[in-house]
Amino acid sequence: MITRRHLQLFSSLVILLFVLAACGGETTSSTGSSSGDSDNPTAVPPTDEPTAETPPEDTPAQQAPATSAVSYSVTGDSEVAGDYDDGAWIPPALIDGAYEIILHNGSQEFAVILSGIPEDITPGTYTFATEPDTGGISAQFTRDLLDTLTFLSDVSGTLTISDVSDTISGSFEFTASTDPGAGGEIRTVTVMGTFNAVALPS
Repeated sequence: MITRRHLQLFSSLVILLFVLAACGGETTSSTGSSSGDSDNPTAVPPTDEPTAETPPEDTPAQQAPATSAVSYSVTGDSEVAGDYDDGAWIPPALIDGAYEIILHNGSQEFAVILSGIPEDITPGTYTFATEPDTGGISAQFTRDLLDTLTFLSDVSGTLTISDVSDTISGSFEFTASTDPGAGGEIRTVTVMGTFNAVALPS
C-alpha cells in the first residue's frame, strides 16, 4: 500500500536526479569548451611589415667590367683612322718557327698583323723590320683582310712583349705607309695598341 510517506520520498528522489543531471550537463559543456579552445589555438594574423634581406655580395652589376683583350688606335689616314677598343684576335698561326698574330676590330676589319714573332720569344722590346720581306718581326695595318688598302712599307716602331707562356701579351707602336710600287698617292698611318692573353698554338 502506497502511503503519503512513499510519495514524498519518490518526489524527493526525482528532484535529486534532476539536479544531478543538470549539474552533470554543465560540467560536460564546460570541459568540451575548454578542450576545443586547446585544440584550436587562435591564428596569428599576417603582418605587412617588410623583412630585412641581406643583399647579394657580388652581383653582375657590381662586378668590374672586363678589360678588352685587344685595343688600338689609328691616326693619320682619315679613311682608316679611329679607336678600336673592343677588338679581337684570330688564333695565331705558327709558320716556320714564328707566330703570326692578327688583331682586328671584331669584324675582321682594320686589322693589325704582327708577323715573324719567334716561337721562343721572351719579354722585351723588339724593333720592327722596315719591310715585311727583310726578315725579323714585321708589322702592317690593313683596312680589311682582303688587302684592299694595306700599310706595310717604310715601317718604323717597336713591339714590346710583357708576358709569354701559353698566351702572349704586349703592346706595339709603329708608323707605316702604303706600297709606293702600287702607284698612286703614298698614304701613312700611325698605330698604337695592346693585346692581352692571346692564346698561342700548342
